[in-house]
Amino acid sequence: MRVVGLISGTSADGIDAALIELSGPPAQPQVTLLAGQTFPYAPDLQRTIWAVCAGEALTLERLATLDDAIAEAFAQAAIAIQQQLPAQLIGSHGQTVYHRPRGSLEGPSATIPQALAYSLQLGRGDGIAHRTGLPTVANFRQADISFGGEGAPLVPAVDAVLLRHPTQWRCVQNIGGIGNLTYLPPAGSPDPVLGWD
Repeated sequence: MRVVGLISGTSADGIDAALIELSGPPAQPQVTLLAGQTFPYAPDLQRTIWAVCAGEALTLERLATLDDAIAEAFAQAAIAIQQQLPAQLIGSHGQTVYHRPRGSLEGPSATIPQALAYSLQLGRGDGIAHRTGLPTVANFRQADISFGGEGAPLVPAVDAVLLRHPTQWRCVQNIGGIGNLTYLPPAGSPDPVLGWD
C-alpha cells in the first residue's frame, strides 16, 4: 500500500511530505521511501500561523478559515508528492498551533484532571480528503492525550519498526518542539517498547 504522510513542526517552516510503500505483516512492516520533500508555507499563511501560535486572538470564523487554509496547503503537498505514483491513503499530523503540557493547570479553574495535556492541530483531515479524493487519517494526538501522553503516539511505534535491534537495548531521542524518548528493548525481549514525551 502506498501512503502519503504529512506533518509540519512547531517551526511552521513548511509541510514535510513523504510517499512510502508499506508491505509485509502489520507487526513487522517493510517501509520503502518513494519520495520526500518539504513544501514551504506561503509567507502570509506562515505569518498567520506564527501569530496564532504566539497567542493572537481569533474569532471562530477566522479560526475555521485558517484551518481550511492549512488543510489546502497540506492537500497541495499531498498532490505534489504523488507526481510519479498515486497513493491509496493519507496520514496527516496537521499543524500544531497550541500545546499545553500535562500538569500545567493551576488554581481553582483546574477542573480537568492535571494528568491531561491539551493540543490543537489545524489542517482538517476531512478538507484534505475532499481536496485529494483519498481517505485521510488525522487527529492522531487525542487518543494519546486521553491515556496521559503529550500527544506524540506515532514516535515509539515508528522507532520500534525502524530502529529496534535484535540483541541490543536502545533509547532514541527525538528533539523537536516536544522531545520524545523511546525505550527499545531487544526484538526478542519480553520487555515492552515504552515512549515518553
